Amino acid sequence: MRSINRKRHLYRCYLIGLSAAIVLLINAIGAFAAGFSYRVDVNAPEPLLKLLNEQLRIIALKNNADVSLDQLRSLYRRTPQEIEALIATEGYFNPKITSSLENENGWLARFTVDPGPRMQIKSIDIQFAGEITRPSDDNDRLRWRARDTWDLNEGAIFRQANWDNAKRKILQVLLAERFPATRITASEALIDVSTNSADLSVTLDSGPAFYFGELEITGLQRYDEKIIRRLNPIEPGSPYNLDKLQTLQQRLQDTGYFSSAIASVDTDSTTPQHEPVKVTVVERRPRRISFGVGYSTDTKNRISTEYEDINFFKRGWRLKSKIRLETLRQEFSGEIALPRTGGGYDPRLFASHTHENIQGQETRKFNYGGAIGDTHGNIERSLSLQHTYEDQTLEDAPGSIRQAIFTNFSWTQRAVDNMLFPNRGYLINIQLGGAPKVLPKSESFVRSYGRGAYYLPVGSVGTLLMRTELGYVAAKSRDLIPSDFLFRTGGDTSVRGYAYQGIGIQEGSAIVGGRVLGVGSIEYTHWIKPQWGAAIFYDIGNATDRLVDFHPQHGYGVGARWRSPVGPLNLDIAYGQESKEYRLHFTVGIAF
Repeated sequence: MRSINRKRHLYRCYLIGLSAAIVLLINAIGAFAAGFSYRVDVNAPEPLLKLLNEQLRIIALKNNADVSLDQLRSLYRRTPQEIEALIATEGYFNPKITSSLENENGWLARFTVDPGPRMQIKSIDIQFAGEITRPSDDNDRLRWRARDTWDLNEGAIFRQANWDNAKRKILQVLLAERFPATRITASEALIDVSTNSADLSVTLDSGPAFYFGELEITGLQRYDEKIIRRLNPIEPGSPYNLDKLQTLQQRLQDTGYFSSAIASVDTDSTTPQHEPVKVTVVERRPRRISFGVGYSTDTKNRISTEYEDINFFKRGWRLKSKIRLETLRQEFSGEIALPRTGGGYDPRLFASHTHENIQGQETRKFNYGGAIGDTHGNIERSLSLQHTYEDQTLEDAPGSIRQAIFTNFSWTQRAVDNMLFPNRGYLINIQLGGAPKVLPKSESFVRSYGRGAYYLPVGSVGTLLMRTELGYVAAKSRDLIPSDFLFRTGGDTSVRGYAYQGIGIQEGSAIVGGRVLGVGSIEYTHWIKPQWGAAIFYDIGNATDRLVDFHPQHGYGVGARWRSPVGPLNLDIAYGQESKEYRLHFTVGIAF
């Protein structure tokens, strides 16, 4: 009897255990199907809270269905050490951290962080080794410059990012001038948590002083070495200077001959007294043809093709020829740019034929000439001489011939923080030229012209743009001056709210150019998102034949802005106060 009862008891235990196992299995399957999840609550002062929420692993994985309860417990145990390491980078080395892991309608991990006082810098010790320690005026000056870049002062808060940045800046001073083999041989931050103070020390070993040797050029197949040597600002025997290397590299990349160019020296060299400058280039394919289709609210529909040969006649001449067909304007042009001269000048020859019919003025222009220019930093200069021949016909009037031999000097400076999407800085162009009366159907005149744009950030989400354009032609009469040297305005990039070149002198039913130009504009863009903005603007300007006849015309409106991959895209709706009509204006890029 006892044996039977015992068997019944064992059977009941077996059923109870099996039921429990089935329940656990069902719960596990349900949890697996639903995905395990948990919550994390971090209580810490700003900006540490933002740092912890972005960097803690337990937070990064909280929505990961592959995390199990055991893994959560492991993450929970490691999190206080993660918190200590993260807030130490902000100067907190003696924190108090409390934590808990509870199952309250789901698992919840709580962490409360009292960071304590921030670590302050108690002392700084900067030492030098190597040739820079030898007594000389140059070495003394360079050590002083290096120390002057150090911006971690005694009493300042110790942060890892600031510590790393200070070492990087002081190292860069020596790397950029005479000592490209400089290394940090010792770096230490002694932390005393009892006093919340840090003692910093760093030692820089300059190694030997380097001096430039001759150029060693590799990668040339099509071009003469003279092309590179004429661009070289480095004198053999001069002290190493990183700016000169970068200038040479940039000049090579700007030529158009090379898809890549690298200028360097071997900092592990055993002959630093005359270290060769190694120039490695990869040549571009010499010929290229491109096609384009577009639309402008100024000149309407457009198709174009361009052919380029950067080794024309196998002499390193750069040929560019272009056909551009627009509804209101058609152009055929060509240019040959010659290699830079030994004096750093860029000569070129050009020719073009243009036909346009704009605002009742139809012109056929032939233009050819030459120019020479140079570039120094953000300043460009050029001097040109050209012959312009123009056949002009106005509606309801007979045609006329006019021509000029025109000499022009142009000076341009581009000083903006970003050439593609400027937010601060300015652009300016000034021109002065003239033509003598030496040809039939010509007139002597002097032409001055200038334009500028100024960008100013407004808070963190706004940009203010102010631009102006001024011009004046001194001459007895405008009758025999080609239209290229006179002024009309209106359109996408001048006074919006008016037709393209629709502001000028009325002659019959046509609008022709005058000798006086004045344009001004102010525009504010509010960036709703980093890539998208809304703009409001006011334009004013006119083109007349005499100053006394100058009466500004006004345009104003709103627009949308998009920072596209190819530059700013602008879509504007403007109202012309004098034209009494609304116009749509569309541009891509900076109008400069």
